[in-house]
Amino acid sequence: MQTDIELSEQILRIKEKFSKLKNLDKNLKTFGSRLHKFDLNETLDLETISTFEEKHKIKLPLEYSIFLQQIGNGGAGPAYGLAKLENSLFADMDYPKEENLVNPALPFPHTEPQIMMNEDADADDFDEDEIDEKWNEPQHNYGVLRLCNLGCGIFTSLVVNGKEYGNMWIDDRSSEAGIYPYCKTNDFSERSGFLDWYETWLNQSTKMLMPKKK
Repeated sequence: MQTDIELSEQILRIKEKFSKLKNLDKNLKTFGSRLHKFDLNETLDLETISTFEEKHKIKLPLEYSIFLQQIGNGGAGPAYGLAKLENSLFADMDYPKEENLVNPALPFPHTEPQIMMNEDADADDFDEDEIDEKWNEPQHNYGVLRLCNLGCGIFTSLVVNGKEYGNMWIDDRSSEAGIYPYCKTNDFSERSGFLDWYETWLNQSTKMLMPKKK
């Protein structure tokens, strides 16, 4: 867990990197930027955040709460941008419906990557109806807030309840890849919290826009 000083330094660093990226990408070449246009929504006060937490029986990870208070309530971010806090309950970000919500009050059930199908497995060994039933069980939507739409039914979520509290996870059931943590390493050994995830997007997007060295 970060100290208060480290958290403040990272927030300041993110603000500076965001400003740099926005000024660098005036032609909106970054993926998804034509949608969010590098605009951030108004920040939220602590009372509004506390009301949301009480209503949904959760406590937001501190770094996400600070982001909402000091940077913005959604807007510019990875892929098609960040959802507003009040919209983070929709299980399907492509087709948000009141009858299809995540349930952040119950613990997120996973601690290891959940792979839907082994590439080496014989497809004849699987019962499609059984697979669909398993992967559509409601517990896959427990303990998270949907924060980012990657497109094609793939979403990035923040775990707000359970052993993976504070970590970012990818829900890629739509393309049969499963549910797995967003990590700094390919072997899933190092988890990423909200601010690291957001700062990684800033770093990668800026790097792609910088002139290539000859």
